[in-house]
Order: sequence, then structure tokens, then C-alpha cells
Amino acid sequence: MSLIVPRGDVQDERDRVQKKTFTKWVNKHLIKVRKHITDLYEDLRDGHNLISLLEVLSGVTLPREKGRMRFHRLQNVQIALDFLKQRQVKLVNIRNDDITDGNPKLTLGLIWTIILHFQISEIYVSGESGDLTAKEKLLLWTQKATEGYPGIRCVNFSSSWNDGRMFNALLHRYRPDLIDMELVARQSNRDNLEQAFEIAESLGVTRLLDAEDVDVPSPDEKSVITYVSSIYDAFPKIPEGGEGIMAQEVDQRWAEYQSRFSSLLQWTRQHTALMANKNFPQNPVELKALYNEYVHFKETEIPAKETEKGQIEHLYKLMEVWIEFGRLKLPQGLHPNDLEEQWGKLILEMLEREKALRPAVERLELLLQMANKIQNTAVDCEEKLTLAKNTLQSDMSQLERGEQARCEQELGAYLQDCEALVRQMQLDLQILRDEKYYQVEQLAFRVTRLQEELVSLRLQCSSVYRKGHFLSGGMMGEQTQRLSSGSLATLGAQTLLGAAGVMANLLRRPISRSELVAMSSSEDEGSLRFIYELLGWVEATQELLERAEWGTDLPSVDQHLQDHHTIHTAVEDLLHSLKEARSHEPSVSSNFRSNYSETLAKLENQYCKLLEHSSWRLRCLESLRAFVSDCTEELIWLNQKEEEELAFDWSENNTNMAAKREQYAELRAELEEKQEVMHSLQETADQLCRENHPAKQTVEAYRAALQTQWQWVGQLCVCVEQHLKDNTAYFQFMSDARECETYLRQLQDTIKRQYTCDQNSRLGKLEDLLQDSMEEKEQLIKYRSSVASLVGRAKTVVQLRPRSADCVLGTTTLIRGICDYKQIEITVSKGEECVLEDNSQRTKWKIISPTGNEAMVPSVCFTVPPPNQEAIDTASRTEQLYQNVMSLWHQLHMNMKSVVSWHYLQKDISNISSWTLDTMCFQSSSDRQQALVHLDAHLVDFLADSRESALFTEAEKCELEEGAQNCHKHCQALLISMETVEKDESVLRSYLSELQSIKSHLQEAEQKLMIGMQTPPPSVLSGEGAGAAVHIAEQEKLQQHLKNLQSDLGDVSRRCVSFLEEKPSSSSVPVLRSELNLAVEKIERLNSLSSVYLHKLKTVDVLMRSLQAAESQVKKYEGRLSEEDIVPADTTAIQALREQIRKWHSELKEQDHIFQSLSSEVQRSTRSRYPAQSAAC
Repeated sequence: MSLIVPRGDVQDERDRVQKKTFTKWVNKHLIKVRKHITDLYEDLRDGHNLISLLEVLSGVTLPREKGRMRFHRLQNVQIALDFLKQRQVKLVNIRNDDITDGNPKLTLGLIWTIILHFQISEIYVSGESGDLTAKEKLLLWTQKATEGYPGIRCVNFSSSWNDGRMFNALLHRYRPDLIDMELVARQSNRDNLEQAFEIAESLGVTRLLDAEDVDVPSPDEKSVITYVSSIYDAFPKIPEGGEGIMAQEVDQRWAEYQSRFSSLLQWTRQHTALMANKNFPQNPVELKALYNEYVHFKETEIPAKETEKGQIEHLYKLMEVWIEFGRLKLPQGLHPNDLEEQWGKLILEMLEREKALRPAVERLELLLQMANKIQNTAVDCEEKLTLAKNTLQSDMSQLERGEQARCEQELGAYLQDCEALVRQMQLDLQILRDEKYYQVEQLAFRVTRLQEELVSLRLQCSSVYRKGHFLSGGMMGEQTQRLSSGSLATLGAQTLLGAAGVMANLLRRPISRSELVAMSSSEDEGSLRFIYELLGWVEATQELLERAEWGTDLPSVDQHLQDHHTIHTAVEDLLHSLKEARSHEPSVSSNFRSNYSETLAKLENQYCKLLEHSSWRLRCLESLRAFVSDCTEELIWLNQKEEEELAFDWSENNTNMAAKREQYAELRAELEEKQEVMHSLQETADQLCRENHPAKQTVEAYRAALQTQWQWVGQLCVCVEQHLKDNTAYFQFMSDARECETYLRQLQDTIKRQYTCDQNSRLGKLEDLLQDSMEEKEQLIKYRSSVASLVGRAKTVVQLRPRSADCVLGTTTLIRGICDYKQIEITVSKGEECVLEDNSQRTKWKIISPTGNEAMVPSVCFTVPPPNQEAIDTASRTEQLYQNVMSLWHQLHMNMKSVVSWHYLQKDISNISSWTLDTMCFQSSSDRQQALVHLDAHLVDFLADSRESALFTEAEKCELEEGAQNCHKHCQALLISMETVEKDESVLRSYLSELQSIKSHLQEAEQKLMIGMQTPPPSVLSGEGAGAAVHIAEQEKLQQHLKNLQSDLGDVSRRCVSFLEEKPSSSSVPVLRSELNLAVEKIERLNSLSSVYLHKLKTVDVLMRSLQAAESQVKKYEGRLSEEDIVPADTTAIQALREQIRKWHSELKEQDHIFQSLSSEVQRSTRSRYPAQSAAC
């Protein structure tokens, strides 16, 4: 058995595979525009699908002709070809009429050109040189992808792929979890191919090939290239000029990503926990070291780790395509967002730590300064105590010597300074104790020791100096205090009244020292009254601040802040008076100094508290004002947005949903931006509440108002989204319904105008129209989904008419809540159905809730749900119009189909009716049977098609049926006649066969005769007569053979003449007659020629014999004459020779009859030409 497949069969098989592959490839792209083709050659003829394919591939919208005529199709195809030429695509010998006529070779060539340009030319392989063709790049990519697989090597796109192992290796490289290569090595080619195609399809690669198309010795190269390039497109790849991860590197880079991610995540969590620890050391050195460590961490480690985080995120972006492809499974908690979330927590904790650490450091530095101050003050106090002790020792020595003490006043000054220093240290120490300074106990011990030394020294002084002398200062202070108590009360009352009137008038300033001195009996009294004036003012202002309010809105908060600025300025200005009082302390006499100093210390203490309280109130008012101002600004903005949304017209009168959608998108963008602001305000409010802000109620009120308004605007956004969706669907439905109705009416007119026909319509035109009508049907069938969609959508379209104020409501109009709406008078939940009572106001409706409550509610909160009777009626009308168009198409299509069937049936009837016996003879039985089958089939088609046709009556149908039956009868009659003719033909063929046999024998005899005639007589060549006798005998035998053939021919001739007389009308009679005449003529000619030739042979034989006799005589006498070589010299010899010659001459004369006979034979043979020459002539 031969294994060689004809070249034509191989090419046809490749074209078949290419057609199937290219069809699937085209459908893979046309599905994006909801189109599908079934026959590549037919479905690209009108150019529409070709243009759609190019639009999908290029993303460019192309013009197209909408007509159905041939020139429209040619124009559409030309548009596609021109577009390809603009894209620098080379089209070799492809014209628009080639595609329109459905030329298979050129259609396949065009699609292959498109595949090369739009799919295969985009292939990029890293590391390749730029001079490779697209096919070479794809081959290089395949070789790199399958490198390392034993026994698998890609050298072409044909035989390298037929066993399926290459496909499986390629898929295994990208998805090793889906394919077992050991199993592939054991499976059959068909199983490998099926497995590869199924897995590739599950990975998003359209199945362009079938296993049986590839499981051949040499699969079609173009089909394999198309499919492999589709795998390249669907699989992850490294972009040209960009970064990416090759399939061979995926596992390694994934392990690197997991390792680096886990390491950084663990580091982040550890440091987040570390940053969350707010237990700072109290030791300044340790705290400072901790702060420096934090700064180093923030400025050095964080940037480095952030860079590492960026690298991990970049690595994830490279891996993301493999995760989406399914090669990698992303475990929970391994997404960069998880790392980013933990990183955000770390940053927040860092900010919180810095927020806590920086004040702690600053606080500790201040406390350290205060501790140093106490240490320095303690040193000063110790020095003064030493001086006091030395002075006391000196006076004691003086007293012991009986001299008067001279340093008592100086010693008193030392003691007073020490007391002041101790009091100051105690105040500072109390601050350190309140702040829990870590060395406060050591300092307290030192201050206590100094205080004890001071008390001990004072007791010694009391014992040394006059009794009670050192107490006079204290007694004097008490007396002064008693004397001044009345004036203090008066001054305090005046101050308090002044402070109480701050809100109405400016704060009254304290009375100056000069005025009080002028009012007093002495300067000391004036100084002391000045101190009490200041102290009363401070206490009154303190009480005023403690009773002051904070405000409930922005104007009141602004007023309070403005008033407090005046108070705070006055408090700060009091510092000058305080300094003035301090500066006059040394000038106060010793009797008043103790009381003055104590009161001054108390004043300073109260002033510090007042200043601190005032500063605290100022900060609180400023923070409150900032918070209330920001909240007010946001509330105003939210109220504006609320009013805009409440006032928007959602009725059917406002069709511009695109502008509203843009406006809403801007609102959403603004809300997204405001989200951070709201969050910040909420955090600010929470912070203020956590800090126990004195205006907490105001803060909480604003926070609640802001949150409520924010949620309400959010609810309005839900309403807007729903209305946008509903109204867009409503207007889109109405627009689609109008377009659909317009299209159907135009289509109805087009079908009626284009497809109306009758029996006079040309068959070719009808066939084109029939094909066009099928395309129209496909469009109609496809359009059925649009109509069905309209019908389905009509049931979901909301009602917009009730949203107009001029719309009269029905008996009961139900509305449905889109959002939650809660007010005192009514509460409506999302999805609840209410009754619309009054819609006279467009923006507010009067509704009745399910519980029976009535209230005016914003109309935007509700939708009027389906059914929309107007939409349902429109859809029903459109559906009925579609049915009418479909019925019209069906009727006209059946009319055209019946006329086409009628034409074919008429053609068959005319053809068969024209058959003759000659026609039947030249026909094969299969052709004849096929013609009758076509006749019956066309009759059946006609009867079926005309059943619904309005162009043929029952009488016409019966007439055509009768015509078909007559054709069968006519054919049967011809067959019967043909059987008789075949019998005659059989006899005639036997006669012809006999004639052919005789002619064959005659031909052989003629050849022998001609050979003999063309051969020269043997005697002439050899000089022997035996050859001539043989030749004559052969010729006589041939002559006898011709006589026998003539006898046979005579017998056949008689029988043929008898047949010709009986069957003169037979079609083969002329042939038989001609053959018979030719045979008779030929045998007569051969008999005549043979007889002449035999006669000539005999004549030549006689001539040759006479010639031989004459020649013998001549030679005999020549021999005698030649014997006499020398003429004798004597006469006698001459005479004797002469006599001898005369004797010979006499003898020759006696033989003269021989020469005469030869001469007569020569003349006779000369008169008649040689037979060979005659035959030649």
C-alpha cells in the first residue's frame, strides 16, 4: 500500500484546518462585540464582520456601508483593506472582490495577514536581537520556555507539536501544578493534545485547534503559530522595555518575596509593640538617650525599611500577574496591603510615641532645671545660714565680753532671706512632687534639713537676744493684717465688681500703688494696701474665670474668646504691678516686712495660678473656636449639598442624567476629600472629650450634629445613586424603545421594498436576495434579544410621572423608601412602602407611613416603584411590531424561496423533457438518476416552500406536479427505447468487431506487402536466383491469405448489408457502413496491388534469368579473347587468329536469340513501373 498522499489532498486538508482555526480566532475577538461567524468564507463577504474584527483589534471605529447590495459589500471590504494599508500591512494580490466572492485562498491569506500584524508581530522576547521576524521571535520564546525538558525540542511549528508533549511542556512551565510531565511521557499523542487544549482553555486560551488536526505527521504551521501566539498573549510575559519575571524565575522570586515580606512584617510588628510602650524612664539621662534612639530610628532605620518596603511592593507588582494567572496562591496576610496596614500602625504608634516622648523630654528638662534651681537655691541658703551662724557667734562673743550686740539687725536680714529661699524651694519642691520627679525625695531631704537648721538658728537667736524681739516681726505682721483687713475687704469687693462687669465693660484695672500710697498714712501702709489690692483683683478674676461660660455656637464662642483676650491681657499686664510690689519690698520697714513678704508670696502664688488658668482657658477657647469654626464650615457645606440634592428635579422633565452623573461624581470626590476632614474633626472631638475639655457639651453637640448631617448626606448619596440608576434606566429604556421602533419600521419598509418578487424575477437575483434575507433574519434573530430585553426591562422601569407636581395621582400611589428617614413625627426605613398622599410640592411629599403617620418628607428619599404602565405598553407595542416585521419577512422569504424552487423545478422539467435517445445514450446512469433525484427533490422543495407562499395557486402546483410526472414517463419511454437500441448496438458492435479483426489482418498483410515491395530483388543484391524464388513463393502465400480474407469479408458484408437494410435508423449505422466500405476498399486495393506485385516479381525473375544467360555467353567469349594477350607478328598466326575470331563471331550470332529475348524482356519491364514505386505514388 502506498503511503504517498497526493499533494492536492494535503493542501485541501491544510486549508480545512486553517479555516477552522481562523474561524475560531475571529470569533474569539468578535465575541467582544457580540458577533459570531460560522463560515469564514461566507460571513466575511459583506465586510461588516471584517470591519468589526479590525475595530476590536485596533480600537479604532471605522465607517461602513449599511446597504445589502454587492457594491455595498465591495465598499465595506475595501474600507477594511484600506485601513490595513494605512497600518503598513502588506496585502499581496488581495482585492475586495476576492473577499466578496468568498475566494478561499485569499480569504485565508487575509486573515493570516491580520493575525501576523495584530497578534504575532507584538511578540517580545527578552535578550533577542531586533532583526528577528515575528515567527522567529515566537519560536525563540517557545524554545526558552521549554528549555530543560528532556526529549523536547522545538525546531518548527509543525512536526514538533504533533505528539502534544511540546504543548504540555509549555503549559507546565507556566502552571506546573496542572500537568504531570511523567504522565505526559506515557500518554498517547491524542490524550496529550486533549489534555493540553483543555488546560489551556481553562487558563483563558481559546481552543483554536482540535487534537485530530494536530495528531498528523505535519500539522498546519499557520494554525499552530496562531494557537501558540494565543498562548503567548494569554500567559504572563515581560513587557517590552519593562520589568518582569520569567516563568523559570517565578518560584525563586516568590520565595524571595515571602522571605522579605515575613521578615519586614515581623520587624514592623516588633517595633510597633516597642513604639506602643509609653512607659518612659524618669531619669533624664535615660530619657534623653531614649529620645535620641527614637530620632535615630526615625531618621535612619525607617527610611531604609521604607525603601525595602517599596522594593517588596515592586516585587509584588511583578508577581501579581502570576498570582492573577493562578500560578501562585497568595496566602492570607501576605498581601502588600497587610504590610502597609501594619506599617501604618507603626507610623501611628511612632507619632503617638513622639507626641508623648517629646513633651516628656521637655517636661523632664524643665523639671531638671527646677531641680537645679532648688540645688542652687539650697547652696545660697546654706551660705546665708553660715553667715548668720558666724554673725550670731560674733554677737555671742560680744555679749560674753559684756558688750552690746551690734549685728542683730543684720542677722534678722539673713534669717528672712533664708526663710524666703526655703519658701521658694518648698514651692518648687511641691511642683516637683506633683510632677513625680525621680529625685524629689533627695531634694526634699535637703530642703527639710535647711528648714530645720533655720528653725534651730532662730531659736538660738531668741535665746541670745532680747526675749520676744525676734517675734516682733510676726506680731507686727499680725497687727498689720488686722489693721488692713477692713481695707482689704473693701478693695476685694471693688475688684470683684470690676471683674463681674467685664462682659459688659472693659475690665477695671487695679488701683496703682501711687494712688494707694497717697490714700494711706504711710508709704508702708500704702505698699501693703497695694499688695492686698492686687491679691483681691487676682482672686476676683480667678473666681470670674471659674464661673465664665464657653458658648454654644460660633458667635458666642467668638465673643467669649474676644472677652477673654481682654482679661488675659489684663492678667499679663498685672505682672508689671507684681514686679513693682516686689521691687518695693526692701523699702518696707521691718514692722511690716514680714506680713508684706508673706502676702506678696501668696499674691505671687495666686497670680501664677490665675495666669495658668487664664492661659488654659485661652487655649481651650482657641481650640474650641477652631473646632466649632471647622465644624460650622463643614455643616454649611453639608447643608448646601443637602439643599442641592433636595432641590434636584428627578422627574421625567429632566433628562440630562449625564450632567447629574458628572455632578454626583464631583460630589463623591468632594466627599472623599471631606472624609479625611470629617475623620480629623471626629478625632479632634474625641481628643477634646478625652482631655475633658470644659466645653465638652458644645463639642459633643457639634460632633453629633456633624455626624448626623454627614450620615444624612450619605443617605442622600444613596438616594442619588438609586435615582441615577433608576432614571438612567428609565430614559435609556425610552430611548432604546424609540430607536427599536424606528429601526423596526424602517426595516419593515426595507423588507417590503427589497424582497417583493414574482415568477418573472431572475433566479440569480432571487438567490442573492434569498441570501441577503437570511442575513436579515440573523439580524432579526439577534435583535430579538433586544426586544426581549425591552420587554423584560419594562417590568423594572420606575415611574417618573408622579414626581411632577402637575401629575394627578391615582387612588393609591405606592412609594418605596430608598434610605432611612427618622424624624419626630415619622420614621421610614429603607425598603418600606408608603402611600403618596400629596405631590403638589416637587421637593417635599406628603406621605402616609405603614404605621399610619402623616408627614412632609423630602421626595428624594422615595422612588415610585414599578410597574410603569407606559413602559409596559411601549414594550408591548415594540414586541408586536417585531412580530409583524418577522411575519412580513417570513412571508416574503417564503415567496422568494418558492419562486427559486419553481425556477429550479422548471429548469429540471425543461431539461428532462428535452432528452432524446441520443442524449440518453451519452448519459451515465448515475447522471440520469441524479437528474431525476434533483427533479423530485426540487418538486418536494417547491411543494413545501409554496405551501406558505402567496404566489402560486393550487392549479399551478398541480400542473407542475403533472409536469414532473411526465418527465418520469418520458425518461421511462426513452429507457425502453434505449434497451432495443442497445440490442442493435450489441449486434452492430459484433459486426464492427469482426470488421476490426479483418482490418487488423489486412493491416498486417499490407505491412508485409509494403515491406516486400520496398525491399530490392535478391538477385540484384546477391547475384543468386534462389532468393527471388523464395520471395515469389512468399508473395503467392500472401496472395492466398488475401483471398481468404476477402472471402471472410464477403460473408460479414452480406450480414452487414442485411442488418443495414433492417435497421436503417440506428445511430451506429453510418459507422458500420463506413467501416464496411473502408474494409472492402482496402481489401480490393491490396488484392490488386498484390497481383501486380506478384506479376512483376515473376517478370523480373525471367529477366534476371535471360540476363544471366547473356552474361554467361559474354563472359565465355571475353575469356577466349583475353587468352590472346599478344597479337602475333607473322601473317599466318594473324590469319589463324582472324579465322578463330570469325568462328567465335558465328557462334555468337547463333546465340543472338538470347540477347533478343533479353531486350524484349527489358522493354516489357520498362513499360511497366516497379510496384513499389506505384505503391509509393
